[in-house]
Amino acid sequence: AEMPDFSFSPQEYITQTGEYLMTLPQHLEPYMSGDMSHLSRAFKVGGFPGSSEAGDTEAPVDFILGCIAASTCQTYMQELARVPTLNNNTAKQLGVDIGYLGDILEDLGHPLSTDLSNASTLLKLPAANFNVESAGYPSRTVTLVRTLRSIS
Repeated sequence: AEMPDFSFSPQEYITQTGEYLMTLPQHLEPYMSGDMSHLSRAFKVGGFPGSSEAGDTEAPVDFILGCIAASTCQTYMQELARVPTLNNNTAKQLGVDIGYLGDILEDLGHPLSTDLSNASTLLKLPAANFNVESAGYPSRTVTLVRTLRSIS
């Protein structure tokens, strides 16, 4: 039986991830003050994972958080693609978990990637309306979620 939407809350794995992500600014605090232009230049020249999605920012801490946010979203999408199948309740749960991650990243000043945000929305759609309501979303993400949820 399908569970109502209000009965879902973020699972422990994602709340622990969120708690860790929320501690990052305090760990990076030493790099928030003073002239850090040399560090900013080094980050732009270096090849940081997620740096292409992190945007162009002068603040080193914001750059690092952007890289972490982008890499987290990318990794989540890669792992989601490895899941063989999901039932409707599990799909809704993943949508809630991704939504929670999005709230955390938003608090850090870096939203979810478009792909992961779209996946979250598509995971929460009712299977009966999926083909109609998924119109307008990127075909790659629609195909991924359709395959995961075994929707024909």
